[in-house]
Amino acid sequence: MFICKCKRCLDPTELGTYLSALKCQQCPEGYLLSENPTDSFSDWRCTSCGKQINDIEASEIIDEAESVVGFPKKNVLTEPDDDVDLLKDYISTFSGAILHPNHYILQEVNLRIIRAECYDVGELKELELLEFVQRCQSLLDISDILIPGFGEYRGIGF
Repeated sequence: MFICKCKRCLDPTELGTYLSALKCQQCPEGYLLSENPTDSFSDWRCTSCGKQINDIEASEIIDEAESVVGFPKKNVLTEPDDDVDLLKDYISTFSGAILHPNHYILQEVNLRIIRAECYDVGELKELELLEFVQRCQSLLDISDILIPGFGEYRGIGF
């Protein structure tokens, strides 16, 4: 019940992870970031072309991205019965086109894919195994920045 003012929360890029960044639909390389991440009513601006959207537009994009995959209630694709192919299609559709590839929604989807595949990792084909490892590495790279040290992503829980 407070507004955090830590280094991460004050930085629109969230320490360079772009966990909340949205893809700008006006230019090929830009991402929309909150101009004031500690103000939920702040406008969002493109890092490349300067296009600006308001907080309501940004919330609508996020709400749509969450609803497609069933967040926050996960009522579309629910654990532990996740359809891995549908989750992978979701990532293909949204990553880099609607959301930054590191966006928190995509990372949650990646985690759901990893959890679904980890029980059958020995049965994955070589290409699927490489993809699995890349998903794991992506989560670890982000956690190295945001939650370094021991933790759930490293398989060490306390």
